[in-house]
Amino acid sequence: MVGALLLLALTYSNHFHNSFQFDDSHTLVDNRYVKDISNVPLLFTDPTTRSTNPMNRAYRPLLTATFAFDFWMADGKTDPFWFHVQSFFWFVLLLFLLYLFFIKIFTLHHDHRWNKWVVLFCVAWFGLNAAHTETINYISARSDSLSTFFVVLALVMYQYSAVSRKFFLYLVPVFIGMFVKPTVAMFAPILLAYIWLIEEQCSFSDLFKRQHARQLKSLVMVAIPVFIVSFATFYFTIWMTPKTWVPGGNSPVWYALSQPYVILHYFQVFFLPMDLSPDTDWKQIESLMNAKFLLGTGFLLILGFVIWKSSQRKRLRPLAFGLLFFLFALVPSSSIIPLAEIMNYHRVFFPNAGLVLAVGWFVYLFLLNNESTFRGSKNWQAIIGICVLLLLGGNAWASHQKNKVWKTPYDLWEYVVRISPHNGRAWMNYGLAQMRKGENEAALRSYELAAELWPVYGYIYVNRAICKSALGYPDKEVEADYRLGKQLRPNEPSMSFYYCRWLYGKGRKQEALRQMNMILKQQPGYYFAITMKLLILSDLMKWEALEKFAGQCLQRFPDSKEARQSLKIAKSKPKTKGEMLALKEPESHDGWITLSLDLYYEGDYKAMINACNKALEYDPNSYLAYNNICSAHIELEQWAKAIAACEKAVALKPDFENAVNNLKLAREKKGLN
Repeated sequence: MVGALLLLALTYSNHFHNSFQFDDSHTLVDNRYVKDISNVPLLFTDPTTRSTNPMNRAYRPLLTATFAFDFWMADGKTDPFWFHVQSFFWFVLLLFLLYLFFIKIFTLHHDHRWNKWVVLFCVAWFGLNAAHTETINYISARSDSLSTFFVVLALVMYQYSAVSRKFFLYLVPVFIGMFVKPTVAMFAPILLAYIWLIEEQCSFSDLFKRQHARQLKSLVMVAIPVFIVSFATFYFTIWMTPKTWVPGGNSPVWYALSQPYVILHYFQVFFLPMDLSPDTDWKQIESLMNAKFLLGTGFLLILGFVIWKSSQRKRLRPLAFGLLFFLFALVPSSSIIPLAEIMNYHRVFFPNAGLVLAVGWFVYLFLLNNESTFRGSKNWQAIIGICVLLLLGGNAWASHQKNKVWKTPYDLWEYVVRISPHNGRAWMNYGLAQMRKGENEAALRSYELAAELWPVYGYIYVNRAICKSALGYPDKEVEADYRLGKQLRPNEPSMSFYYCRWLYGKGRKQEALRQMNMILKQQPGYYFAITMKLLILSDLMKWEALEKFAGQCLQRFPDSKEARQSLKIAKSKPKTKGEMLALKEPESHDGWITLSLDLYYEGDYKAMINACNKALEYDPNSYLAYNNICSAHIELEQWAKAIAACEKAVALKPDFENAVNNLKLAREKKGLN
């Protein structure tokens, strides 16, 4: 077991600093509520704290609370390390619970000295399987690993504790887990299948036989509280979920008809986890005569037949149970609820806990049936050992390589567009990653392709507008893209926010303020919009409105530095922008540098020098601060002081062209050149 844990640690040793991806942006990075652990009670009472995106506010308060703990461990910094540490911690605990769960099933059916080794193999295969790298690397997918942990914990408590059975304590993890992800409700049918097949040693045909009436009655008595807790909690989470939440899909019928082939693919991926795209370009099946639908349906019929026949024989019932576990766990994502994507690989994590049991039991029976052959032949033992090492080692290597895909957004989306070239959202996200690297022309080409592939996806046009603006395209063309994005996603605040930010940059501050008011009416807790409105009111010098709004912000976010500073400025009622800027007190080097530049454009050069000196307190080797001090002294015609400051800037960064030119100018003015 120690060796398996070391291999697992080595496999995932390169993932702990991988960046935030996908939904992490609006649930973690941009979500102010999770950055203060004192907000944890609020996460349970106010479902809008789940995300900055109203359409993604599924009620999962315990999951969000774990993210708040991560921010607390990271001292409030947006550092993925502690997030990965906690996710990995729960993953390791889950593997330990799976070992206990599997060994009990093996022992109940056939007590053999090989049991612990076969079970260890099953758990290692599950832990190292390359199909699970998405779940472990994608921080928001902790919902899958942690919810699976609570399901298996409840099963283990039921298996091992008579007290737990007597007082229904095994339902406590179920109740708790429902606040991580509602898929925990599948504990109910999984437990009943376990009791009937594994503990009662009954087949499915026995459900209809009179001599098994006692067992059936006992099963019903267990089922009643299990279903009450599971589905009452489930409906509570639905009731708490805001009406703005949408699952993302369109037709429930065609989504459901697409799932048989998706399930077949999930089954295959467990054995051959190759070319797994984090964002696939699969499309819904829209015909009953589609070959994929027929193939998937045939697979489900065969799987159902295998489960039924396996339940008839005691020796095969763990196989039947494992396959049922696999299917039950897929019900939330592979049924009639149309999710935004018809498939995702983090959805296989929970089902694969059952599939690995079924496959492991099948291998176990093969070994038992040929025990005399294998025990008497060192060659066969060597072959089995090599096969195990190749399977586990191959998955470990593949997982280690797949971790690299998640390192940065650029790495991720470059991989996705290669694996899923017909995915419009992937090309848009690749464009975003290209813009972060300064590759704006390439990014624009990615946005154009994204718009061709998915012309109704509003985010594409807003990002294209940002890119065009950076490339100097005409305002009319840029604004048309912003408006189209807003039109396609009217309930998404970020669409209006970026448009508002652009309006502000163009000096259209009254329009920007109107847009910002509409955003905050729709989503009062959207912190980016709050800070933007504070800035606009400050620039417009609407001191009464600013004082009132800043006070409201502090009621919602008591630790808001921006609101506190805006309130101070509003009460001072400065008469000029220079006076207003002088009242600001940034809490970082970059903040003071930005303020110094604002003061420069306002012509308040003495205040600019003070701001630069504050920046130097944060970074004594700031060449930017020394260069800005030099610029201020040049405007004040204090040539000696300008030369002294610029000499320090050039000494710190000899290739800094602005400082070199300023130094040359100051020397010329002083007559040194």
